[in-house]
Amino acid sequence: TGAVNAAVRAGADACERVGDGLVAAHIIARVHSEVEGILPAAPSA
Repeated sequence: TGAVNAAVRAGADACERVGDGLVAAHIIARVHSEVEGILPAAPSA
């Protein structure tokens, strides 16, 4: 959605301003179900 695009762009812009070494900022709208299995697990809070 537009809100997701805006949030990713804002985060990428902020990262570039502080020089944190952003590699990529991509949005995968409809990820294939098999992709979830190869992504790293989110750290537990």
